[in-house]
Parts: sequence; C-alpha cells; structure tokens
Amino acid sequence: MKKKSNIFRNNIFVIKKIISIDASKIVFDIIYQVSTKFKMFLFGIFYPLFVFRAIENGDSFNKVLLYVGIALGINLLIDLYAGLYSNKIAPIKTINIMGAVNRELYDKSAQIEVSNYENPEFYEQYNRMMQNVQQRFLSVESSLLTCFFDCAYLILTMSIMINIDIAIIGFVIVPLLISFYIGSKINKTQYKYNEKQTTENRKKSYVTNIYFSKDYAKEIRLTKIDSVINIFNENAFKKSIENVKKYGWNLGLKRALVETLGRYIVYIGALAYVTYNILVTKSFSISDFYFLLSSTITLSWYLNSTIRNLLSINDNCLYIDDYITFLNKDNEQTDVNDLIKTIDSNDITFEFRNVSFSYPGSSDVVLQHVNLHITNNQKIALVGFNGAGKTTIIKLLMRFYKVTEGEILLNGINIEKYDLITYRSIFTSIFQDFQLYAYSIAKNIAMNDVYDNKLINESLLRAEILEKVSRFENESETIISKEFDQDGIVFSGGEMQKIALARAFYNDRKIAIFDEPSSFLDPYAEKKVFEKMIENSQGKIAIFVSHRLSSATLADNIIYIENGKVCEQGKHGDLMQMQGRYYEIFKLQASNYIKL
Repeated sequence: MKKKSNIFRNNIFVIKKIISIDASKIVFDIIYQVSTKFKMFLFGIFYPLFVFRAIENGDSFNKVLLYVGIALGINLLIDLYAGLYSNKIAPIKTINIMGAVNRELYDKSAQIEVSNYENPEFYEQYNRMMQNVQQRFLSVESSLLTCFFDCAYLILTMSIMINIDIAIIGFVIVPLLISFYIGSKINKTQYKYNEKQTTENRKKSYVTNIYFSKDYAKEIRLTKIDSVINIFNENAFKKSIENVKKYGWNLGLKRALVETLGRYIVYIGALAYVTYNILVTKSFSISDFYFLLSSTITLSWYLNSTIRNLLSINDNCLYIDDYITFLNKDNEQTDVNDLIKTIDSNDITFEFRNVSFSYPGSSDVVLQHVNLHITNNQKIALVGFNGAGKTTIIKLLMRFYKVTEGEILLNGINIEKYDLITYRSIFTSIFQDFQLYAYSIAKNIAMNDVYDNKLINESLLRAEILEKVSRFENESETIISKEFDQDGIVFSGGEMQKIALARAFYNDRKIAIFDEPSSFLDPYAEKKVFEKMIENSQGKIAIFVSHRLSSATLADNIIYIENGKVCEQGKHGDLMQMQGRYYEIFKLQASNYIKL
C-alpha cells in the first residue's frame, strides 16, 4: 500500500505540540539559527570581501584592524551562546519535550482497545513509531527552522551575487533542483526499506530478549529449543539481507547522483565560469572572483542543506503519520455522552444473555451462546480445561472486548452503557499472567504512588506473607527485583502470587475476580488460597477461574465450561449427583491426586 503523508498537517501538528509543551524552545532555536547564519555570512563572505576591497581601494590597515576586532567580538558572543545552547539549553528542552511526548504515548497505550494487541500490524506500526519518534519529532522543528533561515541566507547572498553576475546562479540552482527531485524518490524508497526491516528487526530483538532473559535460561540449557530459536534468527537475518539487496543498489545509485550534482558539478561549473570571465573577458576583479566563487560554494552548501531539510521534512512526516495514527486510534471508550456514571453496589447482578464471541481477526468462535446469572454476594467458580473459554468470559465481563453476539447486563442494563471508569471501579482482579513491577512492594500492592501503609500491612497479613516482608530491612518499601536495585528482593512463584493476592485485598471492591492466580501452587496449597480468598470476599461477588475442580467445591455456583459452552452449573454436590462431565473430570483429577 502506498504511503501518503500530509506534510503541511504533520508539520503544523508537531509545531503546535512543541509550543504547547515548551514554547521557549522555539525561541532559543530561532536565536541559535539567526546567530549562526549571521556568523557564517560575516566570516564566510562579508569580511573576506571587505578585506579584498580594502586592498583594491588602498584603505588603511587600521581600518581593516578595527573591523577585525569588531568581527572577533561578535564571533565570541555568538560562540558563547552556541556553547550554552548546545550543551545546556537544547538538551534540557529536548528531554522535557520528549518526556511529555512519551508520557502521551504511554497514556494512549493504556487507553486503546486491548484488541489492538492481537493485531501484528499494530505491533509493526507501534515498533516503527517508538524506534523513530525520538529522532523524528524534534527533527521536524529543527528542519523547518534550518530550512527557513537557510532560505533567508540564500536570498541575501543571491541578491549580492545578482548585482555582480546573474548567470552564475544557474550553475547552482539547476543541478540542485534535479537533486531535490531525486532526493524525494530516495525518501520514499528509504521508508519502504525501513518498513520491511521493522519486522525483521523485531524478530531479532525477540531472539535477543530470549537469550538475555532469566525466564528462558533454564529451558535453553536443558532442551534443544536453541536450534529453533537460531533458525528463526537466521531467517530474520537472511530476510534483512534480502531487503538490503532489493533496495540497496537503488538507494546507492540515487544518492551518488545527488552527491555528484549537488557538490562537484556546482563547484567545477562555477569555477570554470568565473575563471573564464577573469582570463578571457576580463570582466571580473580579484575581489569579484573571490566573492563569486566563495558565494557559489556557500550557496551550493546552503541549497544542499535546504534540499536536505526539505527532504527531511517530507521523510520525517512519513513517521509522524505513524505517531498521529497511533494517537487517533480508538480508545476503549470513545463516546462519553449519556453514559451511566453511578452503580448501586449494594445489589449487583450480572447476566450473560446468549453471548457469543470471536477474537478480532479470527473466525474461530471462542464462546457460543453463553447464558449466565451472577447474583449479589455469590461465589462463582468457572472451571474447565485450558482453552475452554473461562478467561474469555472474564475479559468480556471486564470489558476488554465487546461481545460478538448477545449482551452482558449489569443490574438489567447493557454494560456498554456504563461509563468505563465507573464500571471497572467495582472490580478488583488477579489474572494468571499478573505482573510485578520493579518498584516497592507497597506500590505493587496499592498499584498507585499514594497508599496507606496500615492497609498495606493488613493486606500482606491476609495474604500470609507479612511475616516474610517484615524481615526485610525496608519492609514493604523493599524493591521487587534486582533489575535497578542490588538490594531488591526476588520472590518465588508462590510468594509472587501472595503479593498479587495482597493487591486484591488492598483494593477492596464489590467484585473480586481471581483468574487462576494460584497456577504455580500444588492443589492443596491452591485450595488453601481459595479458602483465604473466599474468607476475605464476604459481602462481595467473587469469581474464581481454575482448571482444577478440587478448589471449586467451595463455590456457591460452579459453572463448567467446555468448548466455549456452558455445559453444566450448580453446587458441587448437585453436579456430582448428575454424574455428567463435571463428575467425570472431577473423579479423573481426584484419582490422579490419590495416586500421588
């Protein structure tokens, strides 16, 4: 698909964004551009021309010396500002702006629909954007300002050259216009090349992460999986080389043409023309010779710079498109008007009414015509084999996805009609793939930068891990993991789950969801955890997900899921009397435990 970019829109977007974050950066950048261009004109053209003219006119040495002193004073002031700008002002402004841009991207990534993470194209665009946004974002503003002041310098220089000889300008402009055309083709080819390489680079990064992650270290050493990984990695490298072969010659040839036209033809042509007018027509003086030749070289350099910046503006905007596209992705909740922002948490009921679901981009039906009722204070167990659809039911209930067919009701109202933040505020949850972060234990439990230490300790006590945490020098302020702190603690799998359990106890909500949080534990330990969760879920709805049926016996209502369908539901005793699928699986699992 051909990539199109609205250059004007993208440039305006970036400039407005920078102004909204820190407008003073543009002011400092303008001062830098003006001062450096003035210095270049002063020492590159005006001062040498003045000296030559002084020699030709027989001016006094004192007059020349005065101008030398003034020029050096101006140069010192400009260099002082340039040093301060380059080493302090610009780095600080850049860090502030990119920090704000990254925060916006992080906020957006936390708001977009979860279904995006099921889409490989999203990852391609996301990786391409994150790899380039740092460089490209500020490059837009830099290229625009440089281009503007380069043009101002060109106009000033050409106005002086025209007074001497207008024809020489043609030696500069014609080759560079051709260079600009070729350069625009280079940008499009380069973008296609980078687009192709993004996929392969992501594969290579994936392999690097595997080899340098402790999560894979044991399996790599105990199995032959490294042969699979290495083949995967070699294929990525081979594909990268194929991309280079496909685009490299094209890019190299075009860049060689730009270099030849932009530098050597301009210089050689201008030199020959000026020399001819001195030796043959004798229409130029020595000062004219110096001025025209140096101006031509300078003009050529600035025209090249202008063209490079124009091409850079176009090139950058291709990547800014990715940035804007990402920001414009739909959030989980886009329509906030007329949404219900209050929920009566004293009497909550849920109903799945003929719900079916397929994941985005897939034709496989994960849930088929599911009908469920969850009433106030009920303890529900969703059980079944892995892949039966248990976690999918939770994802739909939490509104990570929208149902394909049917509807889910909260207190008789479709859950999509509730404000998303209000709706999720009634849930606390622990998922099988829960994460602990390289921050303090307290922040991992509160999931917030602000927390109540008393509640933290109470939650740790209820999760039966307070005794261990209390032995640490910094107690709940101890950092989890050694990634950024050598004094950090590395918990075992079971201890990690207890921290996650403390998180659920700390965030005391009306509905508690436990999606196989005890998968690391043995059946006996898991049952103890379930007992603890039920004990601490009095007066709430608690939903447990597990593929081990032994823990489900504690629930008020057991819902057995198989192949995306609700096969059976009821209390443990009733389901055992039915002697259906739940009975068969329970007896099978029980017999395995007895053998052990």
